[in-house]
Amino acid sequence: MKKRIWNSFEIYEADALAEHLETMAERGWMLDSIKRTLVFKRIEPQKIKFSVDIMENASVFDSFHNKKTMEYREFCTDTGWEHLSTNGIFHIFYSKDVNVIPIHTDQEVQFNVISKNMLGKTIPSYLYPLLMTIFFLFINANQSITSLTMNLTLISPVAFLFADIISIIMLLSALVWYLRGKSAIKNKTLMPKHSIKHIRIRSFIIMLMAFMILFATAFFLLIEIVKEPIIARIILPLILMNIVTFIVVVKVLTILQEKYNFTRNINRSIYVVTGIVLTVVTMVAVMYSVFSGIGHNSSVDNINTSMINPKITSEDFGYVNNKDIDWDYTKSIIASIETYLEIPTSRDTIFSLDYEFFQCKFQFGVDKFIKEKAEQLQQMNYILKKEIAYDKEEVDSIFLYSTQYANSNNRYIFVKDKEVLFLEVTNILDKEQLATVIANFFGNNEI
Repeated sequence: MKKRIWNSFEIYEADALAEHLETMAERGWMLDSIKRTLVFKRIEPQKIKFSVDIMENASVFDSFHNKKTMEYREFCTDTGWEHLSTNGIFHIFYSKDVNVIPIHTDQEVQFNVISKNMLGKTIPSYLYPLLMTIFFLFINANQSITSLTMNLTLISPVAFLFADIISIIMLLSALVWYLRGKSAIKNKTLMPKHSIKHIRIRSFIIMLMAFMILFATAFFLLIEIVKEPIIARIILPLILMNIVTFIVVVKVLTILQEKYNFTRNINRSIYVVTGIVLTVVTMVAVMYSVFSGIGHNSSVDNINTSMINPKITSEDFGYVNNKDIDWDYTKSIIASIETYLEIPTSRDTIFSLDYEFFQCKFQFGVDKFIKEKAEQLQQMNYILKKEIAYDKEEVDSIFLYSTQYANSNNRYIFVKDKEVLFLEVTNILDKEQLATVIANFFGNNEI
């Protein structure tokens, strides 16, 4: 009979792990192996002394039977300890002699070894999600706010948010241990140990955040699968393939490490190359989903014309034109945008229009959309006039901005609550035409 427990002990919690293993032995559970989980086997309850040691300059990429590790195990065996298991960083020894001499008697030396490993390896791994978030924000700084109208684009910021929470929790936990350890060395007191309760609470929060990442990813994918079956046929299998491939590769590499005793650099290179390949495949899948139009209805040529339902056309202003139509509608759980473009097919066309109607549940999205459109007009040397005076009772708290030129297309921005209409028409709209626009767009619209 065996029991598995997720290994939530960090490099600076070796003493806490040893104490936990001793408690488990007293309850009749002996550690069998340690990797990503702690595997226990049933034994007669007994007192067993455990030592969880960390070698200087140890790495998770070290092979299990490299020369340096084997020499160290022999040294510990000569002092009365028996080697039990290792996961690359933690080396676990035990002795049934509860009075056995500790492997390390100088806690300052051990503190320095752990601190060096923390600063060189563990802390950078905690900082990685935070750095990736900064990079994500940097490359998306100039991305249009309309990207919020696609559910697939919401996966990354949500995942980064929960990953950053995990990183911050781990950094704070490590910092607390380091400061307490420094104080203990200075005052020559016993080294601090995080309690099992502390470790379990931290582990629960981290598992919860990890679950939220998986839930958010599955949630957004399911929404898109319902809207776009192509995701179920192409994108989802690619993601699942990557997950299965990663698990298989890790298992195969573990077996190869034990059999051929690769060097640390070879092991690291194999994992890095594998990670890059899987990342590239995933990025290609995501890019395909974005550039192929997944997540929204594309142009008229690609959809049933019965689905086209523009809120306003040139016919609403009394003009009947020969034209082609480009209509597009995209909607996510927090925002939507409808775009409509009339492309005249006759030189006799005297009136045409196009518009973008943006809705967002959050005010920052509305403000960003208005800012983007204002900047576009400024780059085109158009002067945007603000809050043109109209009968407030008739307009009903709608703010209107416009550019009005007799011999040029005119742009209008209508704003009401969390809805924005960017309208471009050939002529200057009169009061009656403005009322038509307002009635068609700002009725009972819901995101």
